[in-house]
Amino acid sequence: AVHGHEVLYGRKRWWLSEKLPPEGVNPKVSTLEWLTTIYPGILNANGGQPPEGLYDCTLHQGDVLYLPAGWYHATLNLDELVSVTYQCKPPEPTA
Repeated sequence: AVHGHEVLYGRKRWWLSEKLPPEGVNPKVSTLEWLTTIYPGILNANGGQPPEGLYDCTLHQGDVLYLPAGWYHATLNLDELVSVTYQCKPPEPTA
């Protein structure tokens, strides 16, 4: 399913990757914990920048993000936030 997100008020930080990150994904680790304990090591290993294929962006009021199906992502609200999110699944093929 494709995923869309529009920020109406506030800011939301996103990390996006088409491929599974080399460090894997641990659903028991919150985004805040990942940001403060794991992400600094990723940046340090890449000269202070996200590695190729990992996108780090912040959405502000009025911004819209399109997330293709199958992409890995993590988010963190930076302020009080009002947003609209949608998910669209393609129709099932018919015989």
